[in-house]
Amino acid sequence: MASPMPNPIQGGWNHNGQTMQQNVETNEAGVQVRPMGLKVHYTFDKEAKINCLARSTQTLFVQTIPLDEQNSIGIVDLRACLQAITECSPELGNQDTEGDYTIYALDYSEPDTPLVGQGMLSWALDSMRGGEWLSQSPKMVTGRVTKNLLAVFGGGNRETIEVKLKFTVGSRLQRREPDVDMPPMEIP
Repeated sequence: MASPMPNPIQGGWNHNGQTMQQNVETNEAGVQVRPMGLKVHYTFDKEAKINCLARSTQTLFVQTIPLDEQNSIGIVDLRACLQAITECSPELGNQDTEGDYTIYALDYSEPDTPLVGQGMLSWALDSMRGGEWLSQSPKMVTGRVTKNLLAVFGGGNRETIEVKLKFTVGSRLQRREPDVDMPPMEIP
């Protein structure tokens, strides 16, 4: 899980453009937790041809795992991605309209990187209002770990997790609460 941090404590670049030491430990499954920035590539036009980019100002501690010798992926809470997007494109957070967006995230853990549905944007934004979102389980999405070339200029993190989201226009739907007392399914 990724957790935001106000300032990068370890890793990244110093103000002289030199690499700083990173203390990264790997568990037995190969998972590492590393500080990095967040970049969210997203589309919300009907044809998905206009590519937008949101950069978070927060440093996140991201769980990562290597796919091979050169490529790694990580997981981050969808809400961190949506926070970055609504700061950059506030019109997406406008709840005064009849329309809504279905959220899809590219899944880098699968060989063909499918789009995975994440629910409605209004539902996710509603869950982020007030203190509600701190008590809810995170909804994790995958991203690619990349080098942050701009960090050399601003002293930021030298690595970034890049997440790709697609927003598809739809009608606003009422969120169904899951049935807690659902009877067990019978197997024929």
